[in-house]
Amino acid sequence: MTVRHISKLLATAALLSGPAETSALSLFKPPPLKQAHAAGLKVIYYHPLHEYAIPHLANCFLNSFDAHQKRFEYEPLEDVVILLQDFGDYGHGGADALPTNNVSLGIAPFGYAYETMPAYDRFNWLMHHELVHIVTTDMSTGRDRTFRKLFGGKVSPSIEDPLSILYGYLTTPRRYSPRWYHEGMAVFVETWMSGGYGRVMGGYDEMVFRTKVRDNSHIYDMVGLESEGKAIDFQVGVNSYLYGTRFLSSSSLFTMRILMMSGPDGLKQSGAFNRKTSSSFVNIR
Repeated sequence: MTVRHISKLLATAALLSGPAETSALSLFKPPPLKQAHAAGLKVIYYHPLHEYAIPHLANCFLNSFDAHQKRFEYEPLEDVVILLQDFGDYGHGGADALPTNNVSLGIAPFGYAYETMPAYDRFNWLMHHELVHIVTTDMSTGRDRTFRKLFGGKVSPSIEDPLSILYGYLTTPRRYSPRWYHEGMAVFVETWMSGGYGRVMGGYDEMVFRTKVRDNSHIYDMVGLESEGKAIDFQVGVNSYLYGTRFLSSSSLFTMRILMMSGPDGLKQSGAFNRKTSSSFVNIR
């Protein structure tokens, strides 16, 4: 869930609370949004009880973002906005480069019942993962920056205006790569920067595919995953994580050699982390 979606929810809550408000102490009155700043970072939160987590979150952000900038030669042109919220029962995160670089961060603890997401520190782990999405989607070439200046920034696609998809592609083309591609890279880097503790080396993903082989279940290829695999997946796109992690970490000898021996440096040659290469998924896969 992006910052824009969260803002809409808060705005809706404000509208609903208007007629019902009878005093300044109305239970339906939404709290005012608060802000905290650090180098390259703006944190938005709505409750004073969340302030205790901001220093640790800022340290995790600066540590991870600095590593991504140095390793992948990424030059941010704007601050990253993080919405710190507690709208779910379990910790989660989401990131997008449109309309600006933003991350939605759920501060609740992770669910470890099935060891699907092993993490030694959820804020640090989430920053490793989500900031990869910022880097891969916001990374721009000279052509991309030219269109951003022409259109006054990055263009968000709109259902009401299908032509906006074309304008959006011209400003942030890497964002339109398949989701499994983005998630696979983020999961790999998250595991690498955690010293091997993560989903690439975890037992859950391996169990899923070993079970599929044992049961002779269908395993999607890249096209099938985008056309059908995501349509039958009801758990927030979990197939994109499962397949992306396998595709980019161990699906071929070539990919395994590049990633497992070269680490994140090998990803720089893939194009998603390289400003000098084509921004088309067809050319960088």
